[in-house]
Amino acid sequence: MSNIPGYGRPGEQLRRDEQGRVRDARDRVVGEDGSRFYPRDYVWSPQPQPPRPTRNSEPSLWEQAIQLWQDLVLGFGHPVDLVRWVFIRALEHRALGYWLRNLEDVVRRAIRAGARDVDVSLLNLRPPRPRQPLPPPASAEDMPRFRPTCRHDPLTWKVSFPMSLPESRDQRASTRPRKTPRPEPRASRCAIPYAHRIEALRRAIRYREAYVLRHARRLARREAAASLPPPANHLSESGRTDFREVKSGRGSLHAAGTPPRNAKHEEPG
Repeated sequence: MSNIPGYGRPGEQLRRDEQGRVRDARDRVVGEDGSRFYPRDYVWSPQPQPPRPTRNSEPSLWEQAIQLWQDLVLGFGHPVDLVRWVFIRALEHRALGYWLRNLEDVVRRAIRAGARDVDVSLLNLRPPRPRQPLPPPASAEDMPRFRPTCRHDPLTWKVSFPMSLPESRDQRASTRPRKTPRPEPRASRCAIPYAHRIEALRRAIRYREAYVLRHARRLARREAAASLPPPANHLSESGRTDFREVKSGRGSLHAAGTPPRNAKHEEPG
């Protein structure tokens, strides 16, 4: 029921004008029979629009990542769509790879910037504890790698967002640019790996606070480990660790002063 009984629809806010006529929000006259019309003396006047909020600062890295992810899904499809299609055109596959690499770089920059701003004193850094073997699982479903996944439910996918680039990408970035343009691929390519990477990006953006804290703890542990003095028995004369001697097992012999055994140079008797 409206605020004026007998007029309008239930819950509608109506008003009476100076002549006693009932009007709605669009300034139309409402009759008892439900009819709505503009009177002859009605003069249209533009309604004042609320001012739009403006900003003078550039969008943050997380805002850029959110917008890029939305544009990527809008242009190339949702991860569920890519899994359903399985194969896409090679040119589209190449363009999607470029978009993914750029978005992953933005998300990594945002996580690193957020981790640098975290106060280390507020992090709960637990001392390293020896790893204890877990009890054997009672069934195959108890093991994480054997948990069932649904190809149409991205929440069940086993994906992770890496903070470091693979070695192949580092080598590719260090090579010289091609003098000739790359040939256009003609065959279709599988899009399921890209669907997993898009889902991993979505989780990193959605739970960005947890990713930032995790990376901040990782950096704090690295700094704490770097501040500790290296073991004395693995130091060479130059002050650096001789990993070749440690790996081969000869470091302990040199440290103890015992010459290496050699059948050609053994002293007789």
